[in-house]
Amino acid sequence: MNMSGIISMVALEKDNLTIYIEIGKKSYVQHYLDFWADGNPSPYINESFTEEVLEKELMKNDSALFVIYSNNTPVGILKIIIDKALGTYSKKDALLLQKLYLLAENSGKGVGSKVLGFVEDFARKRHKKIIWLDTMVKGKAIPFYKKNGYEIHSKKQLHYKNIKDEKREMYVMVKVL
Repeated sequence: MNMSGIISMVALEKDNLTIYIEIGKKSYVQHYLDFWADGNPSPYINESFTEEVLEKELMKNDSALFVIYSNNTPVGILKIIIDKALGTYSKKDALLLQKLYLLAENSGKGVGSKVLGFVEDFARKRHKKIIWLDTMVKGKAIPFYKKNGYEIHSKKQLHYKNIKDEKREMYVMVKVL
């Protein structure tokens, strides 16, 4: 059942860094804690969800970060790399959806599909030909992305030392616009 209501994306700025960090960490741990052999996702958390890392991201022109709201409540985060080549697609033609994390209690309610619509509009305004992303082969997101028009393009491996071997494999998925 679609319970998402009004979905909005608020661009990351210094005044909402704390919300982005809190939602990012919480949603990551809810969905991916079991991927870590020692139960410690800090290698990923420390390169993704610290003020220092995010302040550097804000200074770049190649990424766009957002806090996702449902009915004025923060429920997720979104990170887009605007110009990121994939295979035969140049960075001019390709956009990477690097992070789309929703709090567990908001998964399966239509929020993710609305966010993907936002990403598609974002990409089209920049004349992109494809959107691509990485998703865990052993994760639950593959049917969601397929339902939204993404296809498996290739496979890759996660590089973190503490990831369980059976969880390392990822699919690269692509949607042609």
